[in-house]
Amino acid sequence: MRYTSLPSESRTTYSWRQANVHIVVFTIFDGAVSTRLSLSVGMIRILLADDSIVVRRVIGDFLRTYPGIEVVAESGTFTETIALAAKLNPQVILLDVHMADERVVTAERLKSALAGSCVIAMSIWKDEETRTLSKKMGAVTLLDRAALMTGLISAIKQYCTDQSPTL
Repeated sequence: MRYTSLPSESRTTYSWRQANVHIVVFTIFDGAVSTRLSLSVGMIRILLADDSIVVRRVIGDFLRTYPGIEVVAESGTFTETIALAAKLNPQVILLDVHMADERVVTAERLKSALAGSCVIAMSIWKDEETRTLSKKMGAVTLLDRAALMTGLISAIKQYCTDQSPTL
């Protein structure tokens, strides 16, 4: 790569991203090329699905503070989650078990549509019915939404590489 005829006051940054692997960043300042290698192969791509915008915002902000984790999208319904999962192919889907269109989208349809991703279910309910529903949705684990922040990162890292269900 060759850069010529750049004014000395030029500040241009070029970066290349492919498949969420940030490879190299070139920065041109005062005619000099500075290269910083930033190899982030282990990025965990997450789709956050919850019908509460407040919950999505809090969890999304929390996840964005961790290096190696990227929230690629947020959804508020099961239908939207299915569409985004097909388009973005996230590694992990953090899925609220009960959302507004739960009577329209079956657990079996969700499981089939999200099969390429590791599904981590979350709910404020801890009863057997919710655990059974999350299993039917294809979740590898069910996290208590009230205590989500304490176990979320370890669950993501554990289940992103280990697909064995614990439910």
